[in-house]
Amino acid sequence: MTEEEVKEKYGPDVKKIEVFISENDTAVGYVLKATRYVMSPILTKINTDPLGAVEIWLQSCLIKEISDPRILEDDCLISCMQLMDSIVSVKKSKLTSI
Repeated sequence: MTEEEVKEKYGPDVKKIEVFISENDTAVGYVLKATRYVMSPILTKINTDPLGAVEIWLQSCLIKEISDPRILEDDCLISCMQLMDSIVSVKKSKLTSI
């Protein structure tokens, strides 16, 4: 399935994950945007169990039927920990006294 077909079928918020297994081998996965219901347990675990947070994210958001199953293996999960900052775009806000 091409990237265009993936976006057409699953929507524009699909992201592609690439984990470089070896020089000639890359595990590719596709994830949907995390909902607030998925983000809640992730944010609870992110500081105390980052690997658990990544696992929740991928188990919940990975489009398994078109993703390489190796993405869910421990070494790939550890590699995906660096992506946690990118899973949600946080808007800036400001609170001021009036």
